[in-house]
Amino acid sequence: PLQFGLSHLDTFSAIGAFSGGGRTTDVKTAYNGVFANAADFNKQCPVFYLHAGTAETAQHQGALAFHGALKKAGVNSVFEEMQGTAHDWQTWRWALYGFAPRLFRN
Repeated sequence: PLQFGLSHLDTFSAIGAFSGGGRTTDVKTAYNGVFANAADFNKQCPVFYLHAGTAETAQHQGALAFHGALKKAGVNSVFEEMQGTAHDWQTWRWALYGFAPRLFRN
């Protein structure tokens, strides 16, 4: 799902990854280099949201590391976590709760 959104920035201006996001911290080459020019990406995608539950260890650690690498590269992203939830509907429910209002901000 994240690959699909990042491959179609001409269609999507907001992307949310629920239960992880990013399998690498090499931001310049990740997802076919979409983050190579941080300023361009930030204009094309003003809402880039990552969310994971703390009990889904691999997804949580991956999303947190990816968010850190994005921030270091100048890419605007938001990372939120839900304490104690795993790879389940509770995590995704809270992710949607955090993501949806960002779609309607100026």
